[in-house]
Amino acid sequence: MERPGEKEFLASYRQKDYPKPSVTVDLAVFAKDGDKRYLLMVRRKNHPYRGYWALPGGFVDPNETTEAAAHRELMEETSLGGQSLVNFGVYSTPNRDPRGWTISVAYLAEPRLADCVVEAADDAADARWFEILAERNEDGLFTFKLYANGAQANAVLRLTRNEFDSLTFTVESSELLAFDHAVIVADACKRIGLF
Repeated sequence: MERPGEKEFLASYRQKDYPKPSVTVDLAVFAKDGDKRYLLMVRRKNHPYRGYWALPGGFVDPNETTEAAAHRELMEETSLGGQSLVNFGVYSTPNRDPRGWTISVAYLAEPRLADCVVEAADDAADARWFEILAERNEDGLFTFKLYANGAQANAVLRLTRNEFDSLTFTVESSELLAFDHAVIVADACKRIGLF
C-alpha cells in the first residue's frame, strides 16, 4: 500500500541528524539445585572491565533481533544453547558503558542446573555458575553475594524513586561486577523472587 508523500520524505531524511545508540543484550541465567540458586557469569577477556565478572551478552548485529542476539551471545560465550528466554528490562542510563551510548535489552532464563554444562569461549575468559545469596535488610538495602570456586563478586543496592516516580535500584557499592550489571542482577533477583 502506497503512503502518499512518504517516498519523497524518506529521500530527504538525514539519518545523521539523529544520533543512534549501540544496542546490546545481557542475560541473567539462574539455575536451582536444591535450596541453592546459581547465576551464570563470565569473566571479561577484553577491555573495558577486563577481568571483571559480567552477565553473558554482547552487541546486536545488523539485521538481528535482540532475542536472536541473546541466544547467539549465550552460545558464543558459554556454550549454553536452547534456552527459553524472557525479556525483563531495558537499561539505558547515560554512560552505562564507557565505549559510548549503549542501550541493553536484558533477558532471563531459568534452566535446570543438571542440564547445563558451560565452557567459556569468544570474548569470555571464564564462565562459571556462582552461588547467589540475596537478601534485603532492615535499612532497605538489597545485597547479593556471588561465590564460585574461590571467585566472588558482590553488590549493595537501594531501591529508590527516580525522577519519573518509578522504583529503581541505585548501586551503593559493587565489587568486581562490570558495567551496570549489579542493577540488572538485582532486577532479575527481584523478578524471580530472591528479594
